[in-house]
Amino acid sequence: MKAVKKKRKSILLRIAAFALAVYLVGSLVNLQLQISAKENELNDLNEQHREQTLKNEDLSALLDSGEDPEYIERMAREMGYVYPDEQVIVAINGN
Repeated sequence: MKAVKKKRKSILLRIAAFALAVYLVGSLVNLQLQISAKENELNDLNEQHREQTLKNEDLSALLDSGEDPEYIERMAREMGYVYPDEQVIVAINGN
């Protein structure tokens, strides 16, 4: 009778150990997938940061020089300024 109980305990212990091993392997695989996804997201964000830094540097250089007439004119137009002899036409959408 002890041999049957010992065998049953041994089988249950092996099943529990196997289930634990499967759970741990599954968890490791899941974590690796999450790490990979976050690394890709970080790379994308670093690239966006680099592009924005370059744009900011270009804009700073342009503002510091203050000599680009096209830029100055475009900014003035965005603020509502026009030349004295210009005629402004405002399109109104009549929905």
